[in-house]
Amino acid sequence: MKILQRMAVAAVLVITWTQAMAQENVKHIVIPESELEFKANDDFTEVTITKFIGEVKNYDGAVMEIPAAIQGITVTKIEQGAFMPGYGKWKRDNIGEYHSYLKKNIVNGTLSIPDTDIKELFIPDSVTYIDKEAFRAFDVESIRLPPSLKEIGDKAFAYNYALRAVTLPISCTAFKDGVFSYCVRLETIVFEEGIEEIPESIFSVCGIKNLTLPKSIKVIRAYAFADCPLLETITLNEGLERIEREAFSGVEIGDGYYGVARYAPLHSLSLPKSLLYIHSSAFSSTNIHDITIPENFSCLSDKDCTLLDIFKCDAVKRNLALQKKLKSAVLQDETKVKQN
Repeated sequence: MKILQRMAVAAVLVITWTQAMAQENVKHIVIPESELEFKANDDFTEVTITKFIGEVKNYDGAVMEIPAAIQGITVTKIEQGAFMPGYGKWKRDNIGEYHSYLKKNIVNGTLSIPDTDIKELFIPDSVTYIDKEAFRAFDVESIRLPPSLKEIGDKAFAYNYALRAVTLPISCTAFKDGVFSYCVRLETIVFEEGIEEIPESIFSVCGIKNLTLPKSIKVIRAYAFADCPLLETITLNEGLERIEREAFSGVEIGDGYYGVARYAPLHSLSLPKSLLYIHSSAFSSTNIHDITIPENFSCLSDKDCTLLDIFKCDAVKRNLALQKKLKSAVLQDETKVKQN
């Protein structure tokens, strides 16, 4: 059995691909206007990039930089499917919506090998909006999101099978569904301090191994880290107040504030004292035996939910006598949560 211990992550996760590339003196290539289709707004003060028409192989081994201006006009938006290969007709073969990435393979399917070696996608500070699927399946190892960014659309960077690192800027307050879902090699995520919410499905089916949330996080939305089977450790921050439905489904939260890969033999769960709300099924598919619940915990879902509803795991169902082991809460009449 793999034994997990508390990890002092702190500054370690802040070491990103960008720092590594600086040491390697990786070449920056700004995309020329001839490789882009674009349009201006009515008063010609802003430009939207609508399509990349260049050859991605020309950027192998380099940082691909989106220009901050085209014909002297500031680039502020990237349109739906702008960098998506074969937008409108293209799709990955044999990748189902609910197949998890396990070790080096896609279950019941195949993992496409990226045909490019772009080190980083550099998005300039002028960009404030990235539309849905703008970079879907556009394989790149690292993405630099600008501090000016305010909104990212549905699945904007999903299905990127080369992506390994990303930093989420505090400026972006509107993440739509599944922004980085199915980025199966994504290992390093840096949340800038001050971010308060992790959006729905944002990192579902990713290759995350270790994760620490900043103190500012208050809400983890539904399916945020669902089906991340390589996840070995996760630290839930003190200050976290709300975990929504199936936020960690398929991921097991163990001794301390940690989660490990699906169906690992973990036995205990400890939630931070700041936690006020857990949605039904938030921790489904677990093997948890012991549960430590904060004294101010209240289950506020749309129905009277029980510990069985929250965890939906055989271990709890088979061991209602575990109420004797619970440290700050017990099961009352096998159905209700009662505070000590």
